Amino acid sequence: MRSLALSVAVLGLLLVSAPAQAAPALDPERNSAALTGWWWYHGQSESDVNSVASANGARVIDIEVEGTAPYAFSAAFVKNTGTYARGWWWYYDLTAAGVAERISTLHARLIDIERYTVGGQRRFAIVLVSNTGVAAKTWWYYYDVSSSVLASKLSQNHARLVDLDSYAVGSSRRYAAVMIRNAGVDAKAWWWYLNATPSFVASKLAAKKARLIDIDRRSNGRFDVVMQRRGGEYWWWYYDASAAGVAARASQNGARIVDLEPYVKNGVRRFAVLMLNDLNAESTRIRQIMRAGLAGGSYGFYVKKVGGSAPVGLQTNTVFEPASTIKVLHHLYTMRRIATGPDTLGSTFYYWVKPGDTTNKDVCPDSAWESDLNNRRTTTIQDGLTKMLQVSDNRTTHAFELRWTRAAINTMAQTTIGMTNTLIDQNVGCGLKDGHRNNLTLVDAGKLYEGVSDGSLLSGDERTTFWSLMLGGTVQSGSALATIVTEEAAKLGKSGVATSFRTKMEQRSKGGSYDICGATCNPYDYYRTAAGRITIPFKARGVVVPTDYVYGRFVNALTIPCQVKGANETTAQAEARCSKYKKANAAYTTAGTEMFRTIIRAALKTW
Repeated sequence: MRSLALSVAVLGLLLVSAPAQAAPALDPERNSAALTGWWWYHGQSESDVNSVASANGARVIDIEVEGTAPYAFSAAFVKNTGTYARGWWWYYDLTAAGVAERISTLHARLIDIERYTVGGQRRFAIVLVSNTGVAAKTWWYYYDVSSSVLASKLSQNHARLVDLDSYAVGSSRRYAAVMIRNAGVDAKAWWWYLNATPSFVASKLAAKKARLIDIDRRSNGRFDVVMQRRGGEYWWWYYDASAAGVAARASQNGARIVDLEPYVKNGVRRFAVLMLNDLNAESTRIRQIMRAGLAGGSYGFYVKKVGGSAPVGLQTNTVFEPASTIKVLHHLYTMRRIATGPDTLGSTFYYWVKPGDTTNKDVCPDSAWESDLNNRRTTTIQDGLTKMLQVSDNRTTHAFELRWTRAAINTMAQTTIGMTNTLIDQNVGCGLKDGHRNNLTLVDAGKLYEGVSDGSLLSGDERTTFWSLMLGGTVQSGSALATIVTEEAAKLGKSGVATSFRTKMEQRSKGGSYDICGATCNPYDYYRTAAGRITIPFKARGVVVPTDYVYGRFVNALTIPCQVKGANETTAQAEARCSKYKKANAAYTTAGTEMFRTIIRAALKTW
């Protein structure tokens, strides 16, 4: 019988009344949307579970026994601070008497109970918390009871379920359960359903305006669930998900796992999981904007003050295919070479064009062209950079890679800048050809732009030129950003400063896009990315203080169920015949300005 004991507590066996005190709080494990650190792992040993808790100042909120020879666990954790701070313990390989003894001795209450069998003997794995202060509840637990007995106890105790474990004992279905008094702050409209299909569960969630707080899977693929009336919180549930799928969904949602259920289906480990939102209010708002048109793809956004924190972000460390956004690496490497000489902006520069298609800047560069001098064009480094940055010419980008070498550019990114998740492994413009792709994250892109902004990667005339060669400049009237300035200034009663404020804003960026076809171009996969720097004019003692923020956003591999936009077709025409394409463009574009709204509002308040 092992445990990790980090604090002390108060409780009893089947029933304990909470001592007189201030109104208790809803258990945060499955109810709080307060931002917190959290973790989940599967296939873990006892020491693994304890190490995660100890290393992260975390506590277990859900424990699942995957196997007993040797013992292996799935576990969900939450940072044991702030709203989530509790005295807590976890145990496994306990007899029923062992469970009762721990509850009595530790004066604790259960938040999770798992009943299983070892060598034909009943055993339990449990998670307990202190039953004092804001954590105190009147509560009960039962095991090896039928559904009718459990229903009777719920009625008798005026209680509701907070944890339910379903299992077979011989030919009978039995339950282990934890319930609390359904009164005071814990009072909730709630429901429980047994042996329910996923579609039945979904229908009840919709009808009851509820969310799941506990899910248990039976061997027949059906579920025993506990749900309660939801408030305004965002939440998700999934089943038959792989471990990688669970991780991807949690990352995409900006959510934390509050309950998980591992099981084996067709010989493969699968999971049912419940998640709660774990983003701040502004990040949640922007996520919902993107979700409206980009659900089904992988997407994210990021804004960070230079030298400061990130007020908004989602999937900031998720690797994505950046398309032409990664060309900023070639740009920075070139400007650093110019800063140290002997190259200059006027140095001779060669690039190669596609035979028979010499004006097409969007081609996938091919080294075969380089063997024929008829395909070579001569210009200057400055013109090559201008073509690469202003019209996103793939041919000059490839030429810079040939001139400096891909290895050198990658070394600058990974070693000099610390862009550890970034890699150029494909000619820009060639998509996912031959299984190769380029990698970038929003945080990595931010490191590059922040290093140029603060002068640590580039300074002097070269730094000025770096920005001036990129698309952007002063925010123009009539633009989406200008509209936000106008709207926020009006809300603050400062419409008179809107124009002056806007003219002191500046934005520089590099974007990229791919529409990648499979066997056909109907459907196709939609990729859009952008990253850059924006300057927002705050004021201090009446003096404008230009303040830089780095930012980025992306969407990868969103399937568009339409014919890809034709070469002679306008965006408006393509959107008119394909609603999914129109919604994707709207969501991606809107998020690109809305992620600055709260910063603009904060800056306007200083005027």
